[in-house]
Amino acid sequence: MALRTGDTLIGRAPSCDVVFNVNSVSRQHARITVTGDGRCVLADAGSRFGTILNGAPVVGRAELMVGNVFQCGQIALSIEQAVEAADLLSEAHQMLEDSGTLIRRLDPAGARVGASASDDVQDESGAPDARPAIDRRSGTERRVANMPYARTDRRSGHERRHARLLRLLSEIGKTLISVQPLPQMLARVVDLVFDVVPAERAFLLLRDSSDQALTARILRNRDGSAPAQPTLSRTVVNKVMRERVAMLAADARYDSRLDGAGSIQAMNIRSFMCAPLWNRNEVIGVLYADNPRTKRFLTEDLDVFTALAAYAAVAIEQARLSEQLLQETKRRERLQRYHSPGVVNRILHGGTGTDAPFLMQHRDVTVMFCDLVSFTTLSEAMEPYQVAQVLNQFFTKMADVIFEYEGTLDKFIGDAILAVFGAPFEQADHVDRAVEAAITMQRALEEMNRESGARRMQMRIAVHSGTAMTGDIGSPKRRDFTVLGDVVNIASRMGSSIAKPGQIVISRETLGRLKRKVNATSLGQVGLWGKQTEVEVFEVVVGP
Repeated sequence: MALRTGDTLIGRAPSCDVVFNVNSVSRQHARITVTGDGRCVLADAGSRFGTILNGAPVVGRAELMVGNVFQCGQIALSIEQAVEAADLLSEAHQMLEDSGTLIRRLDPAGARVGASASDDVQDESGAPDARPAIDRRSGTERRVANMPYARTDRRSGHERRHARLLRLLSEIGKTLISVQPLPQMLARVVDLVFDVVPAERAFLLLRDSSDQALTARILRNRDGSAPAQPTLSRTVVNKVMRERVAMLAADARYDSRLDGAGSIQAMNIRSFMCAPLWNRNEVIGVLYADNPRTKRFLTEDLDVFTALAAYAAVAIEQARLSEQLLQETKRRERLQRYHSPGVVNRILHGGTGTDAPFLMQHRDVTVMFCDLVSFTTLSEAMEPYQVAQVLNQFFTKMADVIFEYEGTLDKFIGDAILAVFGAPFEQADHVDRAVEAAITMQRALEEMNRESGARRMQMRIAVHSGTAMTGDIGSPKRRDFTVLGDVVNIASRMGSSIAKPGQIVISRETLGRLKRKVNATSLGQVGLWGKQTEVEVFEVVVGP
């Protein structure tokens, strides 16, 4: 959710702004305050288990940074930053062409394959660099000046810079190789920018896919604060992404309000570096760093910065894939409560949105009610843990059969099961599947009785077919898949008032639509509580 300026209260109480219905979360657990200057402050709200930030309880107030993760009980929350590119990128910038401008084309791995510049930097023919003055921060090259060197390292400054680059790349690789959640990964990339180059500000812009706009996910000063009303050159960012180049240059922001006076004045001239976040064949964003012009970047800074961007792009994609895998795992776990593995795979990979099958919709279905007979009396002689053990064994066995016939498990009701066939996907043979599942369930219970010995259980099953509403229903905080309609009421009452222990009863509507032959005996027309018309019911005889 987006944090607004002011307070956001987190807790279990419905009155909180962010509600987690979890026992480890107090009714009012923590408070996040966003100040007018964009700072984000966390405070515990008197919770029972405390609010944890960076492994330590929050005492008083603690400032949150982008990428921070804090815990309220067992719930972990992360802080992300997102600024639309339209609010950050500006046309009021002009790149200053001078001897310090460097533009490098990159290959897909982010390595340099050539460069062009306004002056004497390597051209695309691959000729060696005539390294400009910006290649050194200060001082004279010892090897050129034949100066003595006190220690054993007599390499040139150029060689030492390359050795430093290799060490930095090794450290960057080690840091980014571990899979982290995306917000922490983005924050770590920007931390590394400040570690390896003398940048005053750093920006990380990202897009979720090639057809989506950029979003600034990290905007940070070296001291951790957020830059005040920053803008970046839209031309530079677009060039870096479109042409897949890394740039080192200076730009100036202009005050367009002075245009009418005929003297557009440059403000805030900054040295900047910008490199694409390029993974495989897709540019997923840009990494941008800048300084006041008095602290200009050097060529060696661009070497490190470009390599960091290449590593970062791979790490970001790994974090994204890890998030997608986690989300799919959670969706799969939720779906497996109701559906067989085959149906789950169809929902997740069948070309429809993962939520589409759960929209409330009319379906022609067959509903099955199944419950244990006299289980309350049977459980009186058992300890509570034994009751739970028996029910778990029973439900597991019956659910496996329902899933075998690609039925949907609606819910467990005490010692009863409500299942539906023909939803969430249409099944032309849902009537046959339901009846065959009922027969198999009765046989499975007989097998359980033989294995248990003295304890013998019986169940009754009722099956009815008709039109129902199926899909998710509930509140925004808790929704469950279910089936609604008169077809459910009739099946329920057939089970509670007609079916006897060990019986399977089906309605005339179900029998008339069966494609397979079953041994069915009419029980006649019967009245059901709350229904004005009688229903003709049949018993399905289960053979050996």
